[in-house]
Amino acid sequence: MFKYLNIKKFAKGFTLIELLVSIMVFSLIVVTIGTIYMSAISWERRVVATEKIQENATLVIETMAREIRVSSIPGPDASGCTATTLTISHPIYGTVTYSLNSEGSVLRQTSSTVNVSSFNVKFSRMKFCIVGSGLYDNLPSKVTILLSLENRVGTQVVPIDIQTTITSRDIQSELED
Repeated sequence: MFKYLNIKKFAKGFTLIELLVSIMVFSLIVVTIGTIYMSAISWERRVVATEKIQENATLVIETMAREIRVSSIPGPDASGCTATTLTISHPIYGTVTYSLNSEGSVLRQTSSTVNVSSFNVKFSRMKFCIVGSGLYDNLPSKVTILLSLENRVGTQVVPIDIQTTITSRDIQSELED
């Protein structure tokens, strides 16, 4: 008779507690993997936005640098980084002015106005530090460009500050002396 009452001893399968513990462990693993996946997607979007901002900033800086290197910079120094426009005297294009418009785009003005930057990027600050632009200071003209920009497209706004210094290689005045 006691043989028939001891049925649990030989029963196969999982108990309710074992089933609940395995479901909980599986749920924790799925939630952890989902969180890591969502975080990776967020970082990937941030990296793509940063790449686009840097590409556009590089294009704008390289465009300005190419013209500053072969130009002379008339006018007084702006060593306090207060200048918001840069006017240079280019040997081919004449007077070229770089400025920032109210929409956050970098403009290049000669006889016509051209937008140098992309619409996907907003420039919030563009300042120029100009040193050595005086006629008799015997210093090469140096322009330091300070830029603050961020993306306009995408779910994450990525602000970036960039600074570079460009030296003018205007040798026209040296050849005349």
